Amino acid sequence: MSSIKAPIDGMVTGPDPKVLAQIGHEVQDRLQKTGGLLSVAMTWDFDKKEVLFKVDKEKCAAFGISSRDVAPQAQAALSGGIAKP
Repeated sequence: MSSIKAPIDGMVTGPDPKVLAQIGHEVQDRLQKTGGLLSVAMTWDFDKKEVLFKVDKEKCAAFGISSRDVAPQAQAALSGGIAKP
C-alpha cells in the first residue's frame, strides 16, 4: 500500500460515441463506489469534437519535412499556439 497521491487516467475507445458514453458512465459509477478515490470524473462529452489527421508522407517529403514535424504544428494551430517556422 502506498501513501503517495497519484492520478489515475483511464481511456475507453471505440467507434460509437453513444456506446462510449454509456460505458464511460458505467465505469464512472463503479469507480465512485470504490473506496479510496478522491475524485472521479469523465472528461469527454458529446460537445467535444475529435479530429483525425492523416499525414501525406509524399507531400511532406516534397517540402522536406517529416510527419513528426507536422504534429506540433497541427497542435499549435488547434490550440491557438504559435507555430514554429
